[in-house]
Amino acid sequence: MTSQADLIADLKTLGEITQTLNQAVDVYSTLNESLATLVELMALDTGWIFLKEEIAVDPWWGTGYVLAAHYNLPPAMNLENPDAWKGGCDCQGFCNRGKLTEAYNEVNCSRLGDLEGERRGLLVHASAPLRSGPRVSGILNVAAPAWDDFSPRALALLQNAGTQIGITLERAYLFDLLKERRTHEQAALLDLSNQLLSRTDLNDLMDYLVGQIRSLLRVDAVALLLPGKYLNQLDF
Repeated sequence: MTSQADLIADLKTLGEITQTLNQAVDVYSTLNESLATLVELMALDTGWIFLKEEIAVDPWWGTGYVLAAHYNLPPAMNLENPDAWKGGCDCQGFCNRGKLTEAYNEVNCSRLGDLEGERRGLLVHASAPLRSGPRVSGILNVAAPAWDDFSPRALALLQNAGTQIGITLERAYLFDLLKERRTHEQAALLDLSNQLLSRTDLNDLMDYLVGQIRSLLRVDAVALLLPGKYLNQLDF
């Protein structure tokens, strides 16, 4: 049974991770720091984070994934070692099939399994999805010598940390989309202003204005009404 002291320690860990993520201008740059905080407070040594990236066709980290963060990798897992990093792995397979729904500690790490060299005794890892609602943006992995290193408390902490990171990544993703959309809108409005200023014929100006407004607002029809000759009269 988890003691009150353990619960307080876990909440403090999640609070530190949340604070690190929320204070960052660029969330992605803080993943290494957040990962280090989690690994150390779980009394483990090593961890890494994959982010899903649809346009990532290079098989080095696994097709559709990029290695976004890592902490204290053993020499055998150096980033230039193809035996450690080239191609997909079991945890990515679980994620792709929709089976990585919570912190999971029964993944025989295919990256560590037959790896030669100094592994510091690491053989297995636990995985948690970086989840925000139905969207999974990546995988959080922490490695250990044996399954016994992953207690129910540790897995609960891992899952909560994965959810917190996933929510923050989703927020950053939506912010980037909004910023990109606003940039396109501002460019379109600037172009519209320049086009209006360059037209001297009123009919040509009205035709262009109606067409552009319809395109910008993505509607089927636009009507432009101008004051008529008489009071309370509008003309098309």
